[in-house]
Amino acid sequence: GLGGEVAAVSLGRYHSVVVTVGGDVYCWGSNLRGQCGPGGPTMEQAGSSSPNPVPTLLPRSLWGGLGAVAVATGQFNTLVQLSDASVWGFGRNFQGNLGTLNYGFTKPVDTPVCVSCALPGGGGLHRVVGFAAGSDHTMLLVKERAREGHPPVLYGMGSNRFGQLGAGKGLATSPEPLPLFHLAQGCAAGIGKSDRGLCASQAMEFTAIYAGCDVTFATTTRPQCPPGSSGMAGVLPCTPCADGTISTAYGQEQCAPCPRGFRGLTGASSCIACPNGTDTA
Repeated sequence: GLGGEVAAVSLGRYHSVVVTVGGDVYCWGSNLRGQCGPGGPTMEQAGSSSPNPVPTLLPRSLWGGLGAVAVATGQFNTLVQLSDASVWGFGRNFQGNLGTLNYGFTKPVDTPVCVSCALPGGGGLHRVVGFAAGSDHTMLLVKERAREGHPPVLYGMGSNRFGQLGAGKGLATSPEPLPLFHLAQGCAAGIGKSDRGLCASQAMEFTAIYAGCDVTFATTTRPQCPPGSSGMAGVLPCTPCADGTISTAYGQEQCAPCPRGFRGLTGASSCIACPNGTDTA
């Protein structure tokens, strides 16, 4: 049985994984490709003829002792997110979907590896805010820790045979994480416009990522207008506040006039006092 209340669950083709509220990870089912880690049946023993029907606790020492908070499974692989926002993976890695820091393309990874550590600059610079596992591809939605106020960046790695990385038809696979900035730039890529006729290249950021067997889905939103600007419904595209007006917070639909005796410069987020001997009408 499980050693605590279930916080997250994910199902692969022949295996199941649960994360408890206390941060433990349990796996059961087939371990033919190492998708249940070293705690399941051995690679030689595993398979459809010898499944593991009993939930097996994976020791936290496999990923440095931290507790888990989320899980995603592909057909024959598992991704686990830890409390430090890193993502670790194990199982089938035939297309490099577990990143470059692993045991190679064709050998299954039965000992967890840090998938997010393959991101540019290493895993410590990034915070994963969303992730998904396909059959042979992995998607990571990432924020840079030094740029928390900026939109997250979507990365993909592994198979692109059916275009599931969104990287174009010329790329078959990539074991290195690819930044997929262009996917949020609909108008610039000639894909289309929003219901208001506004370019997605000016107005979209990723909010969540999902994966099927050989397909990827993402949800997007319009970023809020920053202080010093305003826009319809408070989202992009934004217009700088005119001289004499300001907006002090994100998501403002209108700029507010400065009180008498104060003025605001174009694009200002705060009013400044008029010099001595001057006033505003």
